[in-house]
Amino acid sequence: MTPMPTVHLNGTNADVLLQEAQDAVDALRKALDAIAFARPHGRDYYPQGQDVANAAEQAHIQRVERVRDVLAHYERLAIEVYQQKIVLKKA
Repeated sequence: MTPMPTVHLNGTNADVLLQEAQDAVDALRKALDAIAFARPHGRDYYPQGQDVANAAEQAHIQRVERVRDVLAHYERLAIEVYQQKIVLKKA
């Protein structure tokens, strides 16, 4: 697991960290929407054979998973920073 930042007085403000993470989440969600529209279609590969169409589909699935992994990281980061922010407000 990737280390998460610790919100503290000498570090980046929690609101800034939270906004940066949320901006990344928003952009990655838009990217996933765009990637969905760019999904390979068998009609574009059939002259090369079914194996090529299947390989293109599998490569697409792997790319989507990598983007989803990055999205999950920034969602976790936002949650972690938000939770720290709440704890600091109570202190």
